[in-house]
Amino acid sequence: MTTRNGLAGADRRTILPTLWTKIWFGAFLIMSIADVAAEFAEAKPLTRILIFFPMPLLFGYVLARVRPTGALVRWLLAAIVFSWLGDAFGQQVIVKIGFFAVAQICYLVAFLPYWRNSVLRRRPLFLILYAIATVAMIVFLIPYAGTVAIPVIGYALLVGAMAVLATGLGRLGVIGGLLFFASDTILALMLFVPSMAFPTQGAWVMITYLGAQAVLAIAVLARVPAEAYRAG
Repeated sequence: MTTRNGLAGADRRTILPTLWTKIWFGAFLIMSIADVAAEFAEAKPLTRILIFFPMPLLFGYVLARVRPTGALVRWLLAAIVFSWLGDAFGQQVIVKIGFFAVAQICYLVAFLPYWRNSVLRRRPLFLILYAIATVAMIVFLIPYAGTVAIPVIGYALLVGAMAVLATGLGRLGVIGGLLFFASDTILALMLFVPSMAFPTQGAWVMITYLGAQAVLAIAVLARVPAEAYRAG
């Protein structure tokens, strides 16, 4: 049964409709919790291992729930892949920025068809708040960014734009976009402004980052046409 807008009503309400979705998403949660716990414990060697797992498990969850037949799901999967590359091989700041910049572009392309439902058209006053937050982050970080100032500016603009377009997916999109913006802000402070470091900073980066990825994935899946959902 489908709703008037062509979405699978039951699947939109149920995040884990099948056994395989429960397995994949459960594994994602377990590895995410383990990674965050390792960050809280400041077990750096362990965090470098655990960071390899959450994104592939989220990728598996998406594929367990829907077939990658449409552009929306394909761009979501591409964003997850490039996020994983940033997680796994982003030891150098410029490499991490590069991979995550591509991930943000994938999200932008995925969300662009929904711009009419975003703050760009529905709530322009809120758009001003997003713009202020993005510009403030750039202005604050530039004196500390050094040789990567230009990539930092470019990435900050991409994250801000992604958060804006994510609002077109509804409340979950708003939450996911803001969590991603918060995660990257905390990470930028950790990388470039050591004087503002605080205990458990890395853990909060991961809490907001992994939360953002999961929420954005669920927000996207809620927009997938009924025929793309896998049978139970």
